[in-house]
Amino acid sequence: MGSPSPALLDHPAANHLAPQGFAYERRQPELSALHRAVRTGWPQVKALARESTGAHLPEFVDKAMKTYLQCGQLPNGFARFRCRECRKDVLVAFSCKVRGLCPSCDGKRMIEEAQHMTTAILPEIPYRQWVFTLPYDLRYVLAWNADLRNAVHQMLMRAIHKHYERDARLQGVQGPVQGAAISVAQRMSSDLRLNLHWHVLLADGVWTVQDGHATFLPAETLDTMRVQETLHDAALRIDKLLKRKGWQDRADDPFADSEPALAQLWKAALLGRPIDEGEARQNKAQLRGLPRPHGRNCAQMDGFSLHANTFVGPAAREELYKLVKYLCRPSIASKRVTEQEDGRYRVELKTAWRDGTTAVFLSPANLTARMAALIPLPGRPTVKYCGAFAPNAKLRSLVVQAGALAPRRRDKPQAPGHDCQVALTDVELAHRAVESARQTSGRLAWSVAMKLAFKLDVLQCPCGAKRTLVAVIDQPTVIKKILAHLGLATEALAKPEEPIWRVRGPPGAMFPPDLDEAGLAVELDAVDEDLSEPFFDELPGQDWAA
Repeated sequence: MGSPSPALLDHPAANHLAPQGFAYERRQPELSALHRAVRTGWPQVKALARESTGAHLPEFVDKAMKTYLQCGQLPNGFARFRCRECRKDVLVAFSCKVRGLCPSCDGKRMIEEAQHMTTAILPEIPYRQWVFTLPYDLRYVLAWNADLRNAVHQMLMRAIHKHYERDARLQGVQGPVQGAAISVAQRMSSDLRLNLHWHVLLADGVWTVQDGHATFLPAETLDTMRVQETLHDAALRIDKLLKRKGWQDRADDPFADSEPALAQLWKAALLGRPIDEGEARQNKAQLRGLPRPHGRNCAQMDGFSLHANTFVGPAAREELYKLVKYLCRPSIASKRVTEQEDGRYRVELKTAWRDGTTAVFLSPANLTARMAALIPLPGRPTVKYCGAFAPNAKLRSLVVQAGALAPRRRDKPQAPGHDCQVALTDVELAHRAVESARQTSGRLAWSVAMKLAFKLDVLQCPCGAKRTLVAVIDQPTVIKKILAHLGLATEALAKPEEPIWRVRGPPGAMFPPDLDEAGLAVELDAVDEDLSEPFFDELPGQDWAA
């Protein structure tokens, strides 16, 4: 975990701490409704996917789900902090760091990105957020085709840059101009459907360079007509791109051929369809009211939509910090999911829909399936720095807030001792390696992230002294001994609560074949079978209903 920089600690979000009397209390994700739903629904999702497609879900999805179910639980390992004065200990459980699934780990990642962007990258200039959504069929294709997704994103950025370049020409600029943006690909909607779209934070203007100095030229006031023109340009560019690459009106589905189980899961999450039979009832909670207006600086065309009405001034740094956190926010907050008496789960929407819908109700399997569809493909970044903010841009050192000292999130640490002529011991080499990794890491220490997120210094003991890290415990025998001594649970709650017979398996494994007098299997026609026979009455009701 990286050390906080002075600029980070000087950020307004880090200076206002919670009032005295507030104390840190360890989170217990295993007690949340979301964790309980995933714990119950994941075995059902795997069984339903295997039964309907004959294939297993990819290993990265199964690994992400299992890792999430172990996140934040002390039996899986923890760090031990101790107060110097009162000698009281605080245990901090290990996290899973799963992208797109865990609200806590994605929340820490949101804080890290917001601090990095606002303290090192984004200068004090005006910014505008552009939100670009896609048609349903294109959302599915771009969700798995990373190369095509990058090409479509490039067409969008060219259309937006053309708008700003034209605006600069109208203001009398003749030479080359350069824009800058930070783009975040989000995969979720408010009801957890698979909805790939982009949130692009653009510098609301362009830079011109003269004599080695970059000058920022703010853009004119945006109007709805300009947004419509930009959307029309982007849609035409994307249409030409799809035709050129052979994806226009393509009937086959290569992803379904290679990953049929995951493709079925994504299609169900994209269209909001259930993967089991538990969603036949009303699945919405509505309020009666009039539809809201569409708003200004918004445009729609053939399934594409572009929203550009969110503007932040150059002096509103706190508002910019909140906007960046919104761009990098987790898929869902745990408090938005509550368990109902009928076994379903209520997912509260952030804002009511136009028809008055305020929440959706999902079975554990369907809620888990939608969460699994939000896990991005491994090795594919969701945050991109474009234009002058790009890592290798020529103007980067001239326009970013930290100048030439701005850290790059993927810098490799230098080899320890490469610049030293004196032979170093193993301990000194290890110490240098840790310090080098800290200098090049964009990650925040746990205590710093908690201070920025909750305005609470978790290292401050109620007695007034400071807590320090004394040990990192990851040995199972030691973990059980410590937790048993403290009277805490020694086993992680990550197994499904439902009995195994609730998950429908292959019929041959559940019911042995009937045998005739010679001991040979008898083939029965299921259509002609009479379901009123006593054989079916003797089966457990939940066996048959499953």
